[in-house]
Amino acid sequence: MHATMMQTPLTIHHLIERASVLFSHVEVVSQTPAKSLVRHTYADIYRRARSLAFALQRAGVKPGDRVATL
Repeated sequence: MHATMMQTPLTIHHLIERASVLFSHVEVVSQTPAKSLVRHTYADIYRRARSLAFALQRAGVKPGDRVATL
């Protein structure tokens, strides 16, 4: 039987990584609570997410651990 499901898991990591490959120079525009605009490309977002992931690993965070943000 041939399944039609994707071979790659649909996780945030995979989605951001794929966006950085296919749309690296496309801008994502966000608005801060102070109403100013912040612009990042998908490549920037991927790079920042990887940097955060490595920092959390160095701090001892393991898969399955919960991390809060403020």
